Amino acid sequence: MGGTNLNLVNNQFSGQISEPEDASPSPLESLDLSGNRLEGPFPHFLFNLRNSITMNCKGNLSALTSIDASSNNFQGQIPETVGELSSLRLLNLSNNAFTAQIPPSMGNLNHLEALDLSLNKLSGKIPEQLGRLTFLNFLNFSYNHLEGRIPGGKQIQTFTESSFAGNDGICGFPLNQVYKIITAPAPSQQISEEKKAYPVVDI
Repeated sequence: MGGTNLNLVNNQFSGQISEPEDASPSPLESLDLSGNRLEGPFPHFLFNLRNSITMNCKGNLSALTSIDASSNNFQGQIPETVGELSSLRLLNLSNNAFTAQIPPSMGNLNHLEALDLSLNKLSGKIPEQLGRLTFLNFLNFSYNHLEGRIPGGKQIQTFTESSFAGNDGICGFPLNQVYKIITAPAPSQQISEEKKAYPVVDI
């Protein structure tokens, strides 16, 4: 039995998504909510396989290979349980209002090929766990509030600067920014520099 593709792209849907009372009888393979006016927290039931066991639909959620919720107004934290979607190949949550940190559990998405978290309000460091992902061929973390060093890893460091642009606190390869330790000059050095800037002239 094939999976279900739920495509709700570019409608005028607004408000929050409520958890369904009954699980769908067929596996959900692709979910596209992009280009709407949906808001509030991202629906946790889509990412929560523990709850889905009690709902008798574990297979429905574990079959998900694609989630596109871009260009809405989802807020709050990206659920940590996203890391349980073992079949996920595409995750696009760009152009929303997500805050807090990127969930380290994303490092468990071993089949992930495309990850777009750009144009949000995410903060903190990029989790080191994302360096484990070896199938990524598209990555975009641009225009958030991320900081710290970009993780090592053969795949994550193959992307260009544009994947990390617009994060003033981020540094490391492939960016040109490096950590700079700024120390105050010694008093004698400071006085000497001031004399150079304002020389004494005898009249």
